[in-house]
Amino acid sequence: PKEIDMGKTDYITAIEISSSKISGTVGVNTYEGITILAAASTPVEGFISRGVVRNVDETSNAINHIINSLEEKLDNISIKRAYISLAGLTVQSIRSKVTREFDEYTKITPEIINEIAEENDRLFKAPEGYKIVRVINQEYRLDGKIDSNPIGAPTRHIEGNFLNIVIKEQYLKQLNDSFAQAEIEIEDSFCAARLDAEIIASKDARRNGCAIVNIGADTTTVTIYKNDMMRKLVVLPLGSNNITLDLTAERISYDVAED
Repeated sequence: PKEIDMGKTDYITAIEISSSKISGTVGVNTYEGITILAAASTPVEGFISRGVVRNVDETSNAINHIINSLEEKLDNISIKRAYISLAGLTVQSIRSKVTREFDEYTKITPEIINEIAEENDRLFKAPEGYKIVRVINQEYRLDGKIDSNPIGAPTRHIEGNFLNIVIKEQYLKQLNDSFAQAEIEIEDSFCAARLDAEIIASKDARRNGCAIVNIGADTTTVTIYKNDMMRKLVVLPLGSNNITLDLTAERISYDVAED
């Protein structure tokens, strides 16, 4: 079988784990963009709650089911790696900043910008039990004035602002263990809320300022954008299932309430 190796071919496998289902897609890069070759999904029955893996064995079995379903739809191709999206109740954003003072006006160089970013990586401490999964550069302030592209500008004071995306380490471990048990290597991971915002909201909307609200089964994710940058990410422990259960409390059957 031809193994899908993202590092050597144009094939891409992506798997998304949510509170209601696990979905998988295989696509291939073409001149016109990505062409979808196969897609599959399987419902989640309690082993994932609010986007968090609760049972590693059940999640692993579900991942294997998705992989097998995708391979059946493809011609002589074996899937060994996949990209995944990170979501769920434990994902959140925390702002941080790094400042530099100069004795005299100094032209900002790429090296200074890199040093500021590296300093943020060293000094920022995630809350206990959490792990940083992404750092998003925000704007810079030169002598108190906002500058999104400071390279080449002289200043005596620069402030770099960052948005740190963190996730609970135990959840990340349970997610990684599920893929390892399914013998699927994680090629890379991405912040699901950020990808959703870039697909749903136009660049003009993100530049002017907007909120993207994604109502899932057990959680609602809210991202705030301004100047085409994510400013805040919040995941609320409420979703569409709460509405369904409220309706069933009025003696409405679950199926009718879900509709």
